Amino acid sequence: MLVSVWGAAMVAMAMFSGLFNVGIGAGALIGSQVSSHAGLQHVGLAGGLLALLGAAWWLWAMKLGAGPQRGHMP
Repeated sequence: MLVSVWGAAMVAMAMFSGLFNVGIGAGALIGSQVSSHAGLQHVGLAGGLLALLGAAWWLWAMKLGAGPQRGHMP
């Protein structure tokens, strides 16, 4: 039993590492596109808008009940 749990933990760590790398690559791609088309001074604005979009998506998901339910223990 312990061996299968260890293997699952390794797979989960590899998946999260891959997701971090995707996020880093996407940020570099978006930043380079914004800086080449709109100018370097707009990179922060584009990042802030992307962060607001992610926060709005999270709030929408919480409203739909995708998050933890109140009063229920996991």
